[in-house]
Amino acid sequence: LVIGYGAPSESAWAGALDALCRALP
Repeated sequence: LVIGYGAPSESAWAGALDALCRALP
């Protein structure tokens, strides 16, 4: 998963997505 940010680590994206999903109702 790359969005033109210089490819952050997969694990970092997984953590960010997990936190986002937890924040959503």
